Amino acid sequence: MGAFRGTRKEIMDVKGLSENIRNLTDTLVPSRGCLEGRQSFLEKLKGILENEMPGFKAELFGSTVNGLGMASSDVDVA
Repeated sequence: MGAFRGTRKEIMDVKGLSENIRNLTDTLVPSRGCLEGRQSFLEKLKGILENEMPGFKAELFGSTVNGLGMASSDVDVA
């Protein structure tokens, strides 16, 4: 694909749209700290469950595991 060629307004609109997409992505994608917090939550939950019900297993599933989760997504545990 070649470079986008359009009017000055169209080029500015594309640049503005690109910036909006980057900003939206920054707010939706979980940070490293968020992902680490989810993992920490799972480890604490596993410890509590193992204490209360030996042999019980807890595993993450859903968007947290498949990488499609957002910063505001819940944590699915089975």
